[in-house]
Amino acid sequence: GASFILCAYGELLALDPGYPGWKRRELTNQPEHHNRILIAHHEPEGTALLDHFFELPNLEGVQSSTWFSPKNGKRPRHERNVLFLHKRFFVLDDLVRDAGGNEVVSYIHGHGGGSLQAEATFQPHEHGGVWQRERASLQVYQTTSVGAPRFIHQQNAHGVFWFDDKEPVPEHEALTATQRGDTLRFLTVLYPQPTSASTPIKMDSLPLTHGNAL
Repeated sequence: GASFILCAYGELLALDPGYPGWKRRELTNQPEHHNRILIAHHEPEGTALLDHFFELPNLEGVQSSTWFSPKNGKRPRHERNVLFLHKRFFVLDDLVRDAGGNEVVSYIHGHGGGSLQAEATFQPHEHGGVWQRERASLQVYQTTSVGAPRFIHQQNAHGVFWFDDKEPVPEHEALTATQRGDTLRFLTVLYPQPTSASTPIKMDSLPLTHGNAL
């Protein structure tokens, strides 16, 4: 379902779980181990279709579409619109249709926190969280069309780099945003910033008549 990694300013900031070896493959091969949307704890069927590519001087984008197995008599669909603005930051617009009132969960896996705390930290805030590495940080802000989601952060294993079977598998902090509904949108801002930046960004969630804005 259009999972991704994000690198900026010489750092891996948002990661896919990688492969920690055959004996420990189940630590990183589950649907929730990727940067994606799940409905009722299930991943989409088949592969994502990429379409609607475009490129402008200060805006680039692409859309992915996936389908889920039927739930409550409906077959949910997920469209992820990815926008890259001013060659600086990303916006994810995730549209979920026909979820049947089930839980819809967004997963973001940052390269910090957990067992990496000594070298890279994670700090939650009311609209998401921030992962800080030596040379750069990744700030994540999220809201949905039906109100603020419920945020939880938890430690997940990863095998991005090769590890011997005798070594412990490292863990990072993953951020989940959960909301219920039938048709809803998740709005996510992924803002990487160099450690040398003089002014960290600040965002807030603004309630609108028919949704929320960041």
